Amino acid sequence: MNKLNQKEQTIALKGARQALKNLFNDTSNTISEFAPLNQYPPKETFVTLKKGNELRGCIGTRTGKSLAETIITATKLSATEDSRFQPIQPEEVSHLTIEISVLNDPEPISFENFNAFLKSDDFQLGRDGLMIESESGRKALFLPQVGEEIPNKAQFYGYLCDKAGIGFNQCIDMTQMRLQKFTADVFSEKK
Repeated sequence: MNKLNQKEQTIALKGARQALKNLFNDTSNTISEFAPLNQYPPKETFVTLKKGNELRGCIGTRTGKSLAETIITATKLSATEDSRFQPIQPEEVSHLTIEISVLNDPEPISFENFNAFLKSDDFQLGRDGLMIESESGRKALFLPQVGEEIPNKAQFYGYLCDKAGIGFNQCIDMTQMRLQKFTADVFSEKK
């Protein structure tokens, strides 16, 4: 899939905004509102909702017949199903900022040990997102922009292990972890 152009990004953000509003007025988005996005197949997409600088919800999905349907679903899930937060309330909608991250295909990466990971240029904070999965199936993901908020790779990786519920000692045994890095096309409303 090609990167969305500015007009398509605007359509995606307006559609996500409408999906939020529709949660409270018992209507649904019409896919025709997203006509330019219907040409794109579904891709793993995260919708992040923030109130000021505070996270209020962030969930990703890859569902539907098109990228448009994926964005609608991710928006609704972020507003209502993020277990870290209470569901969004109607009075909050106008105070939320929407950010959409369309993930590019992940690329497997591996390292001999944790120090090799820390020293490697193969994974760069702020450029790459990271997915981890343990042999027991526990997994988690951080979007590339999370790397802008966490000052170093060791902390980033440690927080990601915590998110996955994997003990740090197990997590730093790189032979037990499946790692994939990815980039994302990220765009947001201007508030």
